[in-house]
Amino acid sequence: MKILDETILYENKNFYPAFPSIIGLEKNKYLVSFRLAPKSEKNYSHLHSLSKAIVSTVYKNKIVNMFELGEDDSAAKQDPQLFRADDKTILGYYFRYSFHPINEKNLFKDYTFIEYNNSIALLDGIGLCVSSDNGKTFSKPNIIKLKNGMKNFAIRGNMIKIENEILAPIYAYKKTSNKNKKDKYQCYIISSKDFINWEMKTLLCETEINKNKKIEYFEPSLISYKNNNKNNIIAFIRTHFNNEYGYTSVAYSTDNGKTFSKPEATNIKGYPLNPLFLKDDKILLTYGYRLKPYGIRARILKLSEIKNINNIVEYIDNSSEIIIDDKMKNADCGYPSCINDNDNIICVYYGCNGKSAIRKIFMKKFILY
Repeated sequence: MKILDETILYENKNFYPAFPSIIGLEKNKYLVSFRLAPKSEKNYSHLHSLSKAIVSTVYKNKIVNMFELGEDDSAAKQDPQLFRADDKTILGYYFRYSFHPINEKNLFKDYTFIEYNNSIALLDGIGLCVSSDNGKTFSKPNIIKLKNGMKNFAIRGNMIKIENEILAPIYAYKKTSNKNKKDKYQCYIISSKDFINWEMKTLLCETEINKNKKIEYFEPSLISYKNNNKNNIIAFIRTHFNNEYGYTSVAYSTDNGKTFSKPEATNIKGYPLNPLFLKDDKILLTYGYRLKPYGIRARILKLSEIKNINNIVEYIDNSSEIIIDDKMKNADCGYPSCINDNDNIICVYYGCNGKSAIRKIFMKKFILY
């Protein structure tokens, strides 16, 4: 790997930026989204009632314009992501929190919430804004709800498009009042053909107990590719084993997402996987690394070598690891997002480095040998 350029894209001592996403507009011009919230008095927090979804236009390595995605949405906005559906259509999506008094806790016993500063932060659906003019403007947000009324879920990973259908990976923590059953994380695939009406496609995976040890899955991300005129889909899933450090599991589908294999653990210590197609039939998998030395790492998969998708874990485990950044100050870093710009790879991620304790959005340009 050869680094061509690296810069701090956004830094403000009074705000906490995190979880960036990038798509290309034209040569040297990109859209970059990220979550932005006021820095609390004592520390940084991933949860804040004033959290916003920011979209910035970047020319070369500088922000030339910034605006709030879903400004009309009064909810706290978390982890905005960008997805290009076609040459003109871009989706901007984020998950939402609504805040409620702590004395209303019993009203939400069947939903996913977090107790936060004497309040209830309720996971309250996904906001989706659509741009039909290649990112110049975005629509007001549509709150994604499924036909059964379900909306208490989150999204953090990459969508995919197969023919005229959008597939999105979601996750939530399913609470139960049944004393004989335990709460668990669940990951689903939902789908839409018009960006407005969404339905459940399949259950991807859920918390399982294996030999008295708990395995939890969440934050799935998707990629699809053609193999013998069939669409193969790979889901990369953040996984925690007995609350230990997170690693990546994979599941796959050979029927356009109707069913998925059981998740298998890889040897990747990091999450979430951000997949990017390269030339020469390759995929670059980038991920945050929250062990020392903290930073961003990647793997490269050559699709033509994957003769049987059943052996995808073997191919991943045998791939070599690339260090993109190992200078982050602590484990509060990662979540890279990458695009191709001609032969260059543009990667954005968050964290802090050096002696500074200020969280930043970084942009790095590099080429792979």
